[in-house]
Amino acid sequence: MKLDEAALRRLMRDDEGERLEFKQSLLSRKEIGEYAVGIGNEGGGWLVMGVTDKKPRQIAGIDEPTPSDLQQIRDSVLDATSIRIECHLIKAIEKVVLAVEVPARPRGQLFQTKAGKFLMRTGDGLRGMPIAEIERIRAEELNPADHSADVIGSDSSTVIDPVEFERLKRILRENGRDELARLPDNDLLRSLGLISRSGRKLQVHRAAAMLLGTADALSEWAPNHEVKLLRFDRDELTPEYSEDSRAPLLAVIQRAEEVIEVANSVESFQQGMFRIDVPKFPTLAYREAVSNALIHRDYERRGNVAVRVYRDRLEVGSPGGWYGGVNESNILVTESQRRNELIAAALQRIGLAERSALGVKRMFREMLQAGKPSPEYRSTATSVTVTLRNGSFDKAFAGLARECAERGEDLTVFDLILLSHLRKHRELTLKEASVASQQTEAEARRILDGIRNRGLAERRGQGRARRYVLGPVAYKHLELTGDRPRDLGISEKTFEGLLIDELGRKREEGLTPREIREWSRYGKAQTTRLLKALCDRGVIVSSGKRGLGARYWLPKYAPRSSRAT
Repeated sequence: MKLDEAALRRLMRDDEGERLEFKQSLLSRKEIGEYAVGIGNEGGGWLVMGVTDKKPRQIAGIDEPTPSDLQQIRDSVLDATSIRIECHLIKAIEKVVLAVEVPARPRGQLFQTKAGKFLMRTGDGLRGMPIAEIERIRAEELNPADHSADVIGSDSSTVIDPVEFERLKRILRENGRDELARLPDNDLLRSLGLISRSGRKLQVHRAAAMLLGTADALSEWAPNHEVKLLRFDRDELTPEYSEDSRAPLLAVIQRAEEVIEVANSVESFQQGMFRIDVPKFPTLAYREAVSNALIHRDYERRGNVAVRVYRDRLEVGSPGGWYGGVNESNILVTESQRRNELIAAALQRIGLAERSALGVKRMFREMLQAGKPSPEYRSTATSVTVTLRNGSFDKAFAGLARECAERGEDLTVFDLILLSHLRKHRELTLKEASVASQQTEAEARRILDGIRNRGLAERRGQGRARRYVLGPVAYKHLELTGDRPRDLGISEKTFEGLLIDELGRKREEGLTPREIREWSRYGKAQTTRLLKALCDRGVIVSSGKRGLGARYWLPKYAPRSSRAT
């Protein structure tokens, strides 16, 4: 929601409550985080700073935060609470108001501070949440209601469209599920979980209507189901093609693929003996994006799944925020509960979706193997959107991934993520690797060690100065020139760690200034300045000579005469 002055003044007329709080002054980042926890646990809402508390409320104003201040607030709240807030600045009567939009907690979960405080609203303040309330909410997660599993009748013939049932069998055969396709009709439906028996009574589940239903069945049992298919060319405001579909999910998945494929041109290039074809949007990646949107959408909420095809990207969005403990920061490593588990299980058995975490990994791997950016997620309290970017792809990176596969050394999705990061940024700390791969630092180190063993990365420096850089095999395949700090864009601080590492290799031999310049690709003046600074700090020692006699060592390897210098 975009909050402007008019919307702010409407809020000012409302009573404060569990989801709305006014403060006359700007709170500290810690206090903002605590209010985000309390308001989020009550279902989400607003913390408004710069407005008086009592009615009739007046705009008091605050000192205008800079964009950097706002980013620090967002980062601080995210670090302290794992909540992604939105900051809205409103300028009214020459005064500034900051309104913080807080998302609702996911079903079955609670927001808490880093210190472990579960907070809820009370009056105009906050208080700790009673243990009984915490247990009740957590029980929601242990026993979530599956909307798609609701029993809607006992006669499948009144629900299932024969045309859609034939579509199901055709898809099964196309996906190599011939054994399922040959089953008698009721046995097939039962194997997919769409019908079941309770004693002698047949039960038809809502998922049967959603996947295979007639128009009447869908209208009755999935009234909020709608998928908007849009394709844009140069004008991103006016689609060249638009379709609103309320067809059953299997039909929608196939129709979405047809709409995408119209714009899904393929570029080919030669990599050694192999011809590599790279589509704008890799098929397995976009199929997972569409299937996940239909699986995870909230069918009890009004809205539509939107598939938007642009010249440079594909966006797939669905109603309903994150669910089951998943968010942007852990989606690769968390096996979440799915909002519509029965639909998810059926699509998985049909061959149109993977288990949640595997499907997301597949999306990432397909994009990165094609030399394209990783999928990008953005979310609000009520929606999640994934973007697959086309743009120009990295032929050399795609070729490297293909060559590894041809040698039987397939790169995992985490290998690809870290190599892609190195390709783009030229260096990587262990902490950065941990964040990028969504793994612990210990696991990130293991992944990096595996990459190093293949010659795709190298480790440089020690302690805090340690960095990972691209290795010789990667440099060869990525057609990069030079192989040391300057070409890698490495900072001077990192140069210190790399030099220590190189001098450790040379031991008593040491390095001359010319060798260091050739190794580092820094200029003469810059190298001289850096070496002098390190000598002054005692990090390295020099021969004290110039010209051919100049040489540098680590203190423990230096000749006695140089140690005393």
